[in-house]
Amino acid sequence: ALAGLALGDTRGSGKKLQIIKDGAIRPLADLVQYPDVEVKRCALLGLCSLTLGVHQQCKHSVANAGVLASLLLILQDVKDIRCLRTATYCIGALAEAAGVKQNIGMNHDLFKAMIDQGNQDDVSILRNVAYFLALMSEGGYENHPFIVEEGGLRTLVRLMSADDVEIQEYSTFAIAHLASNHEYQVRIVQEGALKPLISMMQVHSQP
Repeated sequence: ALAGLALGDTRGSGKKLQIIKDGAIRPLADLVQYPDVEVKRCALLGLCSLTLGVHQQCKHSVANAGVLASLLLILQDVKDIRCLRTATYCIGALAEAAGVKQNIGMNHDLFKAMIDQGNQDDVSILRNVAYFLALMSEGGYENHPFIVEEGGLRTLVRLMSADDVEIQEYSTFAIAHLASNHEYQVRIVQEGALKPLISMMQVHSQP
């Protein structure tokens, strides 16, 4: 019900902010840890709906209520694909806020858990991971070492060859951000990024 109310907030973030003000985030975060998978999934949908959109206050409010710890538990312990889809999507939406992005960058367990989700076979999860890494790699070099050393670069190179266009685009954006860092340009080539880049250029150059 909360997810429906938040998603129906099409004229702004008034309803979302009211839901947050009324104290809905903490109970939803607690329900994410409930044993029943359907309860977890519904709670995740509620949290995700509150993070969607451009209103930074909503994203900060969700992140500051201990939700990141609940999302980490989902990534580490839950195998249900629907829960993982929503959790990875939610983390990507939260990372759109600069302050939350900084917190995630310092939360190495959560950061690594998102990179590890790049080993899934589910297209939606891989889209979410590629989008997340594109966000985390832009706007500065502070997250580049962690992405490269913890397997994110290897994941991105593999995702560039995915059949899904969105996955290709997000992973290519992330590689472009990493390539702006001179320290990793040789490493990017060594990991095999040139081949999928050339393949994409050939496809897009065809009449």
